[in-house]
Amino acid sequence: RLWTTAGADLEAQLYAGHPIKNSTLGLSLHFAARFLARFYVAGRYRFSRFYAEDTYKNGLSAEWNQHELYLAAGVRLGPLWLSGHYSAISDGSETYSTTHQWAASADVALGSGGRFGHVALRAGASHYDDLTVLRIAPSYRLRLFGRLGLEAELALSQVSSTDGAGHFQLRGASLVRFATASLTLDARFSWGSLYLGGRYGDSVRPANLALGVTANSYDLVGPGLWAGADLRVGTRARLRLGYALSKLTTPISQTGPSADTDSTLQMFSLGIAW
Repeated sequence: RLWTTAGADLEAQLYAGHPIKNSTLGLSLHFAARFLARFYVAGRYRFSRFYAEDTYKNGLSAEWNQHELYLAAGVRLGPLWLSGHYSAISDGSETYSTTHQWAASADVALGSGGRFGHVALRAGASHYDDLTVLRIAPSYRLRLFGRLGLEAELALSQVSSTDGAGHFQLRGASLVRFATASLTLDARFSWGSLYLGGRYGDSVRPANLALGVTANSYDLVGPGLWAGADLRVGTRARLRLGYALSKLTTPISQTGPSADTDSTLQMFSLGIAW
């Protein structure tokens, strides 16, 4: 049997207090297919238009485009799902050339039907012109009282500098390690589901290729919150609403701010899937 899904998302980002960025508008298209009950393939393309602050006068275009491609394939072996991921990002601001990312993940159900939860492990790498980022993220998911679910994740990353730009972002160090912890609670109903989560800790250019998300900027990404809803529309279509809030820190740069600058990023998404 072949099972397929596809969808589109409108996305917006608003920056408050950021020395360079003002806002972003984007469109994301995605698909997934599962066949023979054990194989799946998936893909996502995102187009984003960035708008800079009017006061930023350092040679960067006031507007630029970014293109992102995410591909995945996986197989189920009994209670175990194994998958591989690849991503390419083209940055129109010319800050970086094309960025390549790779990841692998494993998800195993504990007990019959996952009654004791699911344990997952994601590992990946991103190669930029100035930095190389290695990541590993173990997580645990558990259904609580039928409707409720809880997921906890610990994300560890090692960031190494490959040129002067990366050296300044890591504050003179050639290698820095980061750790973040996150917790997400979800509730399922006949009409859809709701979720609420939060993250503590700092990271540089975090990425989750399975979700099609990468933060490829100079900003240090700090604590954050997120919430959303997945609502049934008719027999198959779903309406998706999402919101996220993150603290950002832009490091000192000879071509940017004269001191570290803290700012906030709000992300909004509205999508349809069928």
